[in-house]
Amino acid sequence: MMRAVFVRLLVFVYTLALGIPAILIMWFYPHAVIFLTRAYFRLILATLRGVRIEVVGQENIPAGPCIFLSNHQSAIDIPALSANLPLETRFLAKRELGFIPIFGWAMFLAGHMLIDRKNAQRAKASLTKAAERLRKGKASLIAFPEGTRTRDGNLLPFKKGVF
Repeated sequence: MMRAVFVRLLVFVYTLALGIPAILIMWFYPHAVIFLTRAYFRLILATLRGVRIEVVGQENIPAGPCIFLSNHQSAIDIPALSANLPLETRFLAKRELGFIPIFGWAMFLAGHMLIDRKNAQRAKASLTKAAERLRKGKASLIAFPEGTRTRDGNLLPFKKGVF
């Protein structure tokens, strides 16, 4: 219990320490987002002692933009994917994350696609925009088709939006 509180506190500190400079840097150097994102998530993974990430099959990932779909069984899924995929990636995420000070602002500036899951029309527009960005070859997309993290380790029903 105490360890979990300590890890959350460290993630908060990392978000402040890296998030504020990231916001400033991304205004002038948008491509720095790749380096900054990977550094942030690698720092988080390093904090989680005992967590070992094994990457297998990276050589099978094509060079162009891809859509990566993953189940979402823990909070480690996001840093594990971000820190280890060899391509420039953006997340498809719920809009509410964009309202978190510093973290949300950095997500917005980095070009992550924030979906309004409560408004079908706006959600569809966001998904269309994400598809256009993929076609232009700017970045790959990471999405969790379940729409949220599972609490018991079992797969949840897939949402239709990402498909």
